[in-house]
Amino acid sequence: MRQISYTHVEFKKDAESKLTPEATSEYDAMLFYDMHQDPEPHWNSWMQLLQKGMPSVFLHHALGSYARVPAYLDIVGGRARFTLKPIPGEISTFFAHEQDMRIRIADPSHPITEGMEDFNIHDECYRGYYVRPDTHILLTTEHPKNNHEVAWTNRYGNSAIVYLELGHDSSAYKNPNFRTLIERSIRWTIQATGGSQRPA
Repeated sequence: MRQISYTHVEFKKDAESKLTPEATSEYDAMLFYDMHQDPEPHWNSWMQLLQKGMPSVFLHHALGSYARVPAYLDIVGGRARFTLKPIPGEISTFFAHEQDMRIRIADPSHPITEGMEDFNIHDECYRGYYVRPDTHILLTTEHPKNNHEVAWTNRYGNSAIVYLELGHDSSAYKNPNFRTLIERSIRWTIQATGGSQRPA
């Protein structure tokens, strides 16, 4: 991706130490592709960072992170709880591997999707997750094993947020539409949070 470099960190290794206003001063945005559940020891400092303003993109199963932390729904704008059996009274999200999905552009005027056309992708479906009604929906699908909403924008504190459900494995990453969505999402969250003095 043009002018985009990155540092890869993992939870239970060094990611927790990066989620502070001080540690992220050299970064313009964060991208999450994880399903981490333990909010300690980083949660409070991460919330300070998001309140201050940290552009953030969440991919695929990151929707299922922090399943027992209510505030995570407000950050991402949605929540999944992956389980093999329904839990009475709780969200239960089911998944289906190796699915061919037709993705619809719900908002063709948004900078992330502008100029894009509906496209096909081979990916993993999710069905049964919750999406806040105040999110801005970018992509949808009519696939019977997937929720209608596929991608959206949200805002938490002073941080612009994008969630893309797509992106399970190399089949999705080979799709040029998916790569375009990731790059545009990164750039849009930076601009919508307040811009940057450096290339992304």
